Amino acid sequence: MELRRSGLIEGRRWLAPVGCIVSLLVLLAPAGALGATPTRTFVSGRWRSSTAAFNSTRPKGQARVVPREWRKQGYLVPRPARYERAKRHAQEGAPASGAEESPKRLLSTSRRWVGIRDPWSTPPDTTDAVGPTRYVELVNTKFAIYNRHDDAPISAASLRYLMNARRSDFITDPQVIWDPSTRRFYYAALDFTGPRHHYIALGFSRGASPNRARDWCKYAGDYGRYVPDFPKLGDTKDFVLIGLNTFLGQRYVGSDVVWSSKPRAGSRCPRSLRGGTKIDLKNANGSPAFTPVPANQIDDSRKGWVLATPAPRLASLDHFSLFRVRRNADGSAAIQTFARDVSVGSYETPGNAPQLGSTKRIDTLDGRLTQAVSAIDPSRPPGERTALWTQHTVQGGAGSEVRWYEIDPGGGALFQSGSVTDPSLHVFNGAVAPDRAVNGASRAYGSDMVLNFNTSSASTEPDIRVVSKVGSNPQSPPVVIKTSPDPLLEPGCRSVCRWGDYPGASPDPTPPSGSPQVWMANQWVSSASGFNWRTMNFIVSP
Repeated sequence: MELRRSGLIEGRRWLAPVGCIVSLLVLLAPAGALGATPTRTFVSGRWRSSTAAFNSTRPKGQARVVPREWRKQGYLVPRPARYERAKRHAQEGAPASGAEESPKRLLSTSRRWVGIRDPWSTPPDTTDAVGPTRYVELVNTKFAIYNRHDDAPISAASLRYLMNARRSDFITDPQVIWDPSTRRFYYAALDFTGPRHHYIALGFSRGASPNRARDWCKYAGDYGRYVPDFPKLGDTKDFVLIGLNTFLGQRYVGSDVVWSSKPRAGSRCPRSLRGGTKIDLKNANGSPAFTPVPANQIDDSRKGWVLATPAPRLASLDHFSLFRVRRNADGSAAIQTFARDVSVGSYETPGNAPQLGSTKRIDTLDGRLTQAVSAIDPSRPPGERTALWTQHTVQGGAGSEVRWYEIDPGGGALFQSGSVTDPSLHVFNGAVAPDRAVNGASRAYGSDMVLNFNTSSASTEPDIRVVSKVGSNPQSPPVVIKTSPDPLLEPGCRSVCRWGDYPGASPDPTPPSGSPQVWMANQWVSSASGFNWRTMNFIVSP
């Protein structure tokens, strides 16, 4: 489909400054009228837009409509009752917490600083990306752009300026990556504007060194009445990829991957971009794949990968689904419908995490994957060096643990895997990345990894911690990055409080000589009243 730039439409104007403002035509459009069941349709080819997406589809003053279950926990699940039973089962079977062993400080953290926050929203959904000159941090519902050598941002503002949305729009689930191939940052997010229009926001920086919101090209795709939940952002040499769980109201209808062609070189926002959607991804056995996660590609290749899990269930699972992405002869994205199985150790839905000073537990998700990175691992044999790194939170330890994986996508098997687990701590909310450094023709490292995560227990407040693994050596002991002084006590949270659905992990393309690095972002809890989450940015060397 074609994306066209637009400006003033029918006497209306954009509330954010009009720079390179474009709209992505309908990717999946409902065919039925309100009250009838719409039909999802696959749209391909080239389309032209003559209207601005946000301004043309909602009368002034129309109320936002956010699904009830989404407001409750921040993400949707196919069968809420089964999900609740799985959570209760995990907590009932968890061992009692004992005394915690003090973590050893063996990793190198070259810098850490408190990041941005929004006192009017929760949870933060912290994510980040680093390039040769800039570091970008996104949370609900703000962005910050840093000179990579400074702790204070060059600019920080509402996400609506970055995405050119209106003040009344509900923006959430931001994502950001750095692409060494096109030397740009890319973002994605959800924008809820009303009952008939749920948007995917997509954009990219005009160059490698953006300073403010006007330095980005901005797009939006209308999913109509469908809710494109839990967007996950990745790419290949040719395409930007966004994985989605799609719901109609609270009914799960399948998981999709939306794609867009990447822009050509230059600082101008292109007049058109081609895009499309692959709907209803399937596991190898024909069941729906769940939470597709495209890998952020560090070493560019025309072949890309999407990982997913089966839908959560009461019984344990023992595999992931792997989808290949290639470029068709006509320039469109070819995404597999049926996946290849990747066997992993059995896993189940984790228990929610207790915390000191409160009877309220912290949500630990449902075993889904939350991010993936694709990069060359030079320690692997020639022809098998591309590796996918991913992680998820599952049942284990005191009730939840984080498992990580290095996957051979060509062979559909594991290179290696491990876990961060503790008999006295709930471990959850992880992000993993290799130390691969790619900057133009310069390429180095990639055999080591860093993983950041949170911990909590009935005798401790939430922490941010990290581990690393160097080559074939054992995984390091954990290092504490930040200890929270208080428990999470968000207004409105009942027995379970929402935590961020993911943290960030971004390989440094230009690390100091001889010292590969991964830049990371995660959340902690302050002693302030109200929404008392905070973010921490930090740099770790394996």
